[in-house]
Amino acid sequence: MIDGMNMERGISVEADNSISPTVTQAAIIENTSDIGKVPSYFRQTVGALADAWFDPKSFEQDPKLYEKLGVKKFKKYMPTTGDLVSRLVWKKYFGMPSMVGNGGEQGLRDGEFATRIYESIHLGLFGICTALMVEDFQAGRLDHVAFGAGINTLMNVYPIMVQRYNRSRLQNVMQRIHDRAQKENK
Repeated sequence: MIDGMNMERGISVEADNSISPTVTQAAIIENTSDIGKVPSYFRQTVGALADAWFDPKSFEQDPKLYEKLGVKKFKKYMPTTGDLVSRLVWKKYFGMPSMVGNGGEQGLRDGEFATRIYESIHLGLFGICTALMVEDFQAGRLDHVAFGAGINTLMNVYPIMVQRYNRSRLQNVMQRIHDRAQKENK
């Protein structure tokens, strides 16, 4: 028996209800075995650069900066993952858990990683929107530039700040858990 919804996702469900990868997934798995052959110095360099970008800067340690910029209010009303939408739609109708998951230390790390992914997506979109605004500026379409700047701020700048705000708060909690564990071990 094959479940139509699972087939769309590329998963086939066998008669005994075990899940086996489709041919496409098996080919992807087979062709990604070379990923481990990336030199360790390259992985370390990329990791260090990513950490340098994503780790909260000293001025971000205190969430008041972002709160003064309106990030906390914006976060509440974000159309996809805002506090209200999460509570009223995702949890109520789809049973989706919070970003932090089980709330344990692993859930906090997963949430912190998710902020990096979401910020990366918005950084890429910010770059694309900025390039389009530069093109409009060069063509003399200043009304398009103004509109693009407003859209870019709402769709990318504020979501990036929300992710940085959330990541800073998550890392503060993880640090407090670590400090508490250190005190208990003494």
